[in-house]
Amino acid sequence: MTPFRPLPPDADPLAPFSPTPENPFDARKAAHLLRRTGFGAPHEDVERAVKAGLEKTVDSLLTFDATDDEFQLLAGSLEGTIVDFGNADHLRLWWLYRMQTSKRPLEEKMTLFWHGHFATSIQKVGRADLMHGQNRLFRRYSLGPFRSLLVGIAKDPAMILWLDGNTNRKGKPNENFARELLELFTMGPGPYSEKDVAEVARAFTGWHVNYRDFAFNAGAHDEGTKTILGETGNWNGEDVIDIVLRRPETARFLARKLLAFFVLPAPSDGVVERVAGDLLRTQYSFKEVLRTILRSNLFFSNEAWRALVKSPVDFVVGAARELESKVNLFQFVRALRSLGQDLFAPPTVKGWDDGPAWLTSAAVIDRVNFAMTLAHARSVDEGSRIFPDVVCQRLKLDTPDKVLAHYARLHVQDDLPAETRAALRDYLTKDDGGKERAWTNDYRSFNSKVRGLIHLLVASPEYQLA
Repeated sequence: MTPFRPLPPDADPLAPFSPTPENPFDARKAAHLLRRTGFGAPHEDVERAVKAGLEKTVDSLLTFDATDDEFQLLAGSLEGTIVDFGNADHLRLWWLYRMQTSKRPLEEKMTLFWHGHFATSIQKVGRADLMHGQNRLFRRYSLGPFRSLLVGIAKDPAMILWLDGNTNRKGKPNENFARELLELFTMGPGPYSEKDVAEVARAFTGWHVNYRDFAFNAGAHDEGTKTILGETGNWNGEDVIDIVLRRPETARFLARKLLAFFVLPAPSDGVVERVAGDLLRTQYSFKEVLRTILRSNLFFSNEAWRALVKSPVDFVVGAARELESKVNLFQFVRALRSLGQDLFAPPTVKGWDDGPAWLTSAAVIDRVNFAMTLAHARSVDEGSRIFPDVVCQRLKLDTPDKVLAHYARLHVQDDLPAETRAALRDYLTKDDGGKERAWTNDYRSFNSKVRGLIHLLVASPEYQLA
């Protein structure tokens, strides 16, 4: 597979990447695209993307309503039946099931993006049904329009409880939501004053929740004139949202966050400005902006290759998807909790710290242990089951070199130092005492050596990077 190349100094980073015979859209680039827009991909999905080509693959990723009706019916049938949405762990199982099985991976990835952006925790909300409603809101507006998502989140019962919205009343405004709206949800820190926060809080007075539904309390709403970011009027909450969406700071803040989630952790100011301009021009159509980003020279450059650390969700769900695992979702819930990304329970209003913060010494050990459990599980009691014998037979992987080539390509796209590759081959071809042994396509090879190889690859430093 062709290595990613540095972005030439004179190249337009956001111009469409044009595959050539020397620099094709191959399995390496397809895996990169599917990994960033979802949660890993099995061998056949990568091959299918290569065959379809970059344009058609990006179009299919962004066109949710054209795919997967059968999955939507099945996922919907779980609601209120097998899944009890009054139970927080059932809610986690439901979402993990969607991540693991959906053929709309970008829909779930964007839902995860918004969950971190509008970080809300069940530990304070106390209502799994309300967290479920918020999750569905994120999915509904995952690609925009952003105005609808902002209005929805301002009226969302879980958010109102999370930020004490019921105490926001005329004469005694609560500033929690106002502050987070400006600092964390739209403009970012800095471009507003404490007076702006106070005035925004007044605009949202009376936006309350009545058990499980939004309820506007007219008697608690401040009808007075307010000046917000230099604009004066009898503003209400939706007016505030329109005001902040017109501000270039909002577009820049979201552009930088989007690029850091999908491309690289520290995008240049020039690229941020370009993407911010596209957000304003398209009235915050994340679908159109992502279409540009996911087809760009920058996205397929060496600067973006393995530039992100996999979140625990990316790591756990991605490994299981790649291996076509029969999933024990309770195992996933436990693993994510130990790895530091307990879904529906972000640690603060800022969400989770990402990047290197995911790789504490304790978390690295837990990742190695999860990789071992996943690779060696043969029954539901042991965890999520994988079937390397079935895969090897289906793909005719009947020699150690073929086995190593397949799994190195599947998990790390052949990104292995020569000495690591040699050590892994020795592992496949030698017994525990270091003596050469003949490879046989038998139970021992598949259920010891191949499973051990999978464990080593999923626990490798290269695999921790997206």
